[in-house]
Amino acid sequence: SGALLVLSLFVARDQEYLRLSSPILSLPAQGVDPALYQRLLELNAEMVCAALATVSLEVHVVAVRPVGDAGPQELEDLLVRVAGYANLFKTQLSEEFGIPVWELAAVAEGNDEGIE
Repeated sequence: SGALLVLSLFVARDQEYLRLSSPILSLPAQGVDPALYQRLLELNAEMVCAALATVSLEVHVVAVRPVGDAGPQELEDLLVRVAGYANLFKTQLSEEFGIPVWELAAVAEGNDEGIE
């Protein structure tokens, strides 16, 4: 299935940046296996132009790049890369650690912390 991609723009040190994020897992409030964090770091070492990060009680695939010189092809490549990693790792990590895949419906029913 498709990945939710959240696109945001921000300014830091007088430069505009694009942040692309895709939530992939919903973490429990307690009892997260510490091995998950080790696995996220291992996968980060293999990824190109993106990283896995925890945001509140979620795991996201995240990519950040300066906007200034980004051409359409580069932005398309970034979108494809983040969506590809999200689709790959949400299933892989969910099965490996028994953690549920992130779902928009679950966030909407509970609260809006996961919506940026």
